[in-house]
Amino acid sequence: MTMNDYRKSFFSLLDEIKASNGNTTVDFIAQVLPLLEKALYAHNQDKVLKITSIDQVFYNGRILIIEQETSSAVISTGLPQKPKEDGAVKVSDTIYQNRSNNVTSFENQSDYLHLDNASPVKNPAYVMHYKAWDYEMGTYDPLTEVFLLGMLMASLAYGLDFAKRMNCYAL
Repeated sequence: MTMNDYRKSFFSLLDEIKASNGNTTVDFIAQVLPLLEKALYAHNQDKVLKITSIDQVFYNGRILIIEQETSSAVISTGLPQKPKEDGAVKVSDTIYQNRSNNVTSFENQSDYLHLDNASPVKNPAYVMHYKAWDYEMGTYDPLTEVFLLGMLMASLAYGLDFAKRMNCYAL
């Protein structure tokens, strides 16, 4: 089997990193830089990689790869605009304290975290499973892609799986 035949999922690499208690800076850069260069090359040609699912990202034993061709950006005019501020303070997160049987637990509810994949995204928010809210609303442009690539890098750098709810609160 050659290096070109070796192909594991993004999560396999993430599991390897967690099992070895982290990634070195040199390894991290070597793993992500070729994908970032490919994205930059596509953006310079007014194209995008269009990573719509984490299942499109693979690890070949050395670097992260995406095997699809670049495509034109999908831009929609239906993106929500920032609402007019109603007051000096806007509550965006709520922490609930639950007490039962002498055990206290806390639950965080945030307008900036969209955790229910069954319901549509209605406003700018972090979407679980390595997705971007703007793509969920019909737009995929270079800025969307930079955000998604940043999520991939944060995941590898910190050993966090953003498909798991508890890790979405970590950063």
